[in-house]
Amino acid sequence: QSRRDRGKIDDTIDVVTDDGFFVRIKPFIVTRSSVKASQKSETRSVARDVVMKFCAQSTWINVQKALMDGSLEESVSTAISKIQPLRAIFFNVLISCFISSWIISPVF
Repeated sequence: QSRRDRGKIDDTIDVVTDDGFFVRIKPFIVTRSSVKASQKSETRSVARDVVMKFCAQSTWINVQKALMDGSLEESVSTAISKIQPLRAIFFNVLISCFISSWIISPVF
């Protein structure tokens, strides 16, 4: 339940894991109080950086484990809490498919 006078921030992050899986992660962040637009954009960029760095260095199985045990949420919330105190953070993982390496690498 999200009440009024809370900042509600969402984003869509497309990443490719270390083993070649395409993952679309949608974070939903709820702050303790209402936030300005500049704080929302900074929160989105910090969350995007943390998620992209983690997923680019991890396999799909490790990303799933981090999403299930809450370690990814914890790392994002510690990075964001410097901007604005958080009430909650949730992740929705929508799409995951395998991308073979020959599609990504250019043909010369």
